[in-house]
Amino acid sequence: HERLEDVTPLFEAADLAVAGAGFLGYELAALRVPALLVPVTPIQAVAAEALAARGGARAWPLGQALTPDALGAAVAALCADEAARETM
Repeated sequence: HERLEDVTPLFEAADLAVAGAGFLGYELAALRVPALLVPVTPIQAVAAEALAARGGARAWPLGQALTPDALGAAVAALCADEAARETM
């Protein structure tokens, strides 16, 4: 692991991201990286839902259990939805 001054090239190379729903969600949307955003606070849930409503990401429901199976299913669904990924 090395310290990176600019993670933009890593984000741009990503096919999909699973990330917290804080400021990183906006960065991913600006770089048009398809993302599943996982909020941990109510204000993050509002931000994630706002991005999702505009097609900029998918939002994990705040308070819904984040199990490996549920997360895997959500990621698989996003991977299978090429049209949605293209608009993100």
